[in-house]
Order: sequence, then C-alpha cells, then structure tokens
Amino acid sequence: WKVIGSPAKKGPQGGKSGGTMILARSYLSIWPVCYSPAVCKLPCPSLGHGLDWSAAEVRLRGSVLVLIVLYFTDSIGLEGINVTKAKQISDFVRCLRGPVALAGDYNIAPEDLQCSGFLTMLGPEGQYTVHVPENTSFTCSSGRMLDYYVLNAQARGIFGAVAAHDWCPWKTHKGVSTNISCTPMAV
Repeated sequence: WKVIGSPAKKGPQGGKSGGTMILARSYLSIWPVCYSPAVCKLPCPSLGHGLDWSAAEVRLRGSVLVLIVLYFTDSIGLEGINVTKAKQISDFVRCLRGPVALAGDYNIAPEDLQCSGFLTMLGPEGQYTVHVPENTSFTCSSGRMLDYYVLNAQARGIFGAVAAHDWCPWKTHKGVSTNISCTPMAV
C-alpha cells in the first residue's frame, strides 16, 4: 500500500480532528505531487500538502489526474480557518493543468459551497462543479450532504457516478467513492 496524507491535529475536546489520507494499492501509479514526502507534518502547499488537505498524482494512460483530499473544519462554513484552507487549495490548483478532482468532507452543504465563491477561487466560473452521491440524499448521520467531489471540466470526462457507502468505519459519515474510466498505469 501507498499512503499520502496530512496528520490529524489535537481537537478542542482533546481528541484528534482533521487530517487526510489517500490509500492506494502499491502497484498503481499514484505518487505524492512533485515527489514531495508522502506525509508532511508541516503544511507545504506548493508541494500539495496543506492544512487538512493533501494531493497525489494519479498517472493514467495518456494523462495525469491530480487528486486532492480535504477536510474543512465543522460548523463554520467557509469562514475562519476554512478560508485559509480554501486559499491554500486554490493557489495550488490554479498552477495545475489537466484533470483535477477534490474529494472531501467539506462540512458544508453542496449548495452552500457553490454560493461561497470557493468554486470560482479554483478556476473560471463553470470550470469546477460539485458531484454528490447519486444513491443517497445524505452522507452524515445529521441528515446532511457533507461529503462529495468537486471536479474540473477535464476530470468530469473520466469520472463515473459518485456513490456513498454505509460500510465506512467513521461513525457519523458515509464513505464516498467514484470510478475512473481511464486505466491507471502500473508500476
């Protein structure tokens, strides 16, 4: 297995909060962006590791997809520390070419994310769109849709439908996945 991620941090009640992880089979051609360390303890946004987000290159036949996983802090919308996270991600994404997918626990309803200005921070209007699971109306036990994908125009052409899964080990959230219609390169 390969792991790419950012560490969780001590939460307000003493537990851990945030952090991200991309876990991939070792034979797939998935690598940290710019050959950066797989896990950075300190944020380094230019290398694809920020506050509660991390990026990986998925080398496909004929293309390279950049997959970003993210966690926005709960209950504050696109305010406070989430503004810093969004700015780091948008600065990183605006330097990329080709397909880009952002998967995450946004802790923001899709319609609120669309109205927040985050999608236009990533690129020109219409370039990035929200893709929610088609098989459920919620991904959190609160009954809200908080976990989904944001894809750019190039990524929309290679991604399948987004689905939610009840087998996720996290108590309050469903797992979210999609399929890529291109074949990943093998190492």
